[in-house]
Amino acid sequence: MNVVAAVTLRAGLVDHVSSYDRRVVTDQQRRLQEAADEAHRAGDRGDHAAANEAWRRYGLIADALRDPQDLLDEGVGLSKVAIDLWLQR
Repeated sequence: MNVVAAVTLRAGLVDHVSSYDRRVVTDQQRRLQEAADEAHRAGDRGDHAAANEAWRRYGLIADALRDPQDLLDEGVGLSKVAIDLWLQR
């Protein structure tokens, strides 16, 4: 499923998305919420390492919902910046 379909599904704008796609989006939303809750609980008890790990997991789950081309473009851009910085040394 592409990101547009996922966002549309979350917004409740269509009902013709396959049941598989609906389950995937629902599962990803649940996993995002669990990671955020875990991060907040760890932060509240002062366990910064666990909070950082939970926020890292949250970011990975969120990235899995992004458009693959967008992720690739971002990676290429970061690589170009890294090359430029290396050449300036």
